[in-house]
Amino acid sequence: MNREKGQLFPVALFGIALVSLTMLLVFNSSQLSSKKQRLNNAADAAAYSAAVLQARHLNSIAYTNRAMIANQVFIAQMVSIESYLNFLHVKTENFEKVPVIGQFFAPVNQMIQGVQQVSAQASAGAMAASVQANKLFAIRQNAVTSKVVGGLEIKRTAERVLAANDAEIETTTLGDAWLWQSANNWRGHFDKKDTNEDLISKAKLINDSRDPFTANRGFSPEFITEVAKIEKTGNTTLSWEENGDNVSFRWDALDILTILRKKGLFSSWKSLAPVAWTRRSISEDNTRFACPPDSFGSCENNSRDGTTRFFARELENESLNPVGGFELQPYYELKESADKDPRFPVRLAVRYKKSSVMTSDNIDGIGSPSPRAAGSNELAAGMFYQDSDRDFDEMVSVAKAEVYFRRHTEREDGADEFANTWNPYWSARLVDSKVERAAVLLEMGVDL
Repeated sequence: MNREKGQLFPVALFGIALVSLTMLLVFNSSQLSSKKQRLNNAADAAAYSAAVLQARHLNSIAYTNRAMIANQVFIAQMVSIESYLNFLHVKTENFEKVPVIGQFFAPVNQMIQGVQQVSAQASAGAMAASVQANKLFAIRQNAVTSKVVGGLEIKRTAERVLAANDAEIETTTLGDAWLWQSANNWRGHFDKKDTNEDLISKAKLINDSRDPFTANRGFSPEFITEVAKIEKTGNTTLSWEENGDNVSFRWDALDILTILRKKGLFSSWKSLAPVAWTRRSISEDNTRFACPPDSFGSCENNSRDGTTRFFARELENESLNPVGGFELQPYYELKESADKDPRFPVRLAVRYKKSSVMTSDNIDGIGSPSPRAAGSNELAAGMFYQDSDRDFDEMVSVAKAEVYFRRHTEREDGADEFANTWNPYWSARLVDSKVERAAVLLEMGVDL
């Protein structure tokens, strides 16, 4: 009976070994699966984040382009308000000189002059702020389109996301080359619009963007008699003058009120009496509005309200120039050679080295093939070694993202809108990376 004791011990040892090996296989599989999933997620997150950064930069360029237009229109509004207030001042001042009714316009004129003083201080500050804001927007555009700021930030963003996921993740040689390519190519997508022709095109766009008060604050003619009528003209226009390689811009506001007459039924209307007049402007050279050099003295005097325009130019003509000057800033657009639907791809290949994946064969004293743990021996060191069945010395993952342009709603005119840097409709998404995966396999020496 005593000899039968311990007969189950060999069976138990075999069972324990089998269970241990099974647990190690499960452990190895879970470690490989977990690491692979983390590597895939990190690659996708890094590529997507770099694409999102590009989309934000593109939308930033669009917002600043639109903001510079809006600020110019705002400056025009300030000039228009100053012009209109002075027009009211001149009108009431002229009516003061009319017998009987003049006494009623004196207090109105004083009130308008008080409003003018407050408005002048407020508008000067507001225009100066708008001018400085446009300069900052231009600096911002120059930064985000550069290789140093915008381009390298693409690479740094991907690397920061990888490091935040796992410090042991590395970019492969090909993956690092792809990131450098995205950084270097970023600046090549844009053209800086700073020539005279470019700035004049921008000026035309600004004129088209004016609000109704700025563009036209006149009113329909009111007839006094069949041969006489009173007409109000008012507008603020961005004009320019080319002088060799330079072009200067000016916001010019005109507000006039004229009594017109005509001698016969078929004759044209001509000035009978000027009622009120004013001009206000803001320019790069800080000068008042003047007749063009080649006008030969005619300027606006040949128009039907030429006398009133002459008074506005000679008597009530003032330049409103805030601190910091006035100028049109250059801007950025996509290159004319760019595709109508550019995608700005970000490609990425990352890896774990074999030593970074903590399977049983990398744990000293448990499954490692050599006795490295303290107190281990040759037998114990290799007893639970399990090959993780990896054919390569690294675990690799590939990801690809792209930036694309899509309107959220259809245009009112129903036309297609191609990619541009004026509307902030840029977004990012992950896309298939089949070609990139094939390239990585070739880099690793795998026949396809």
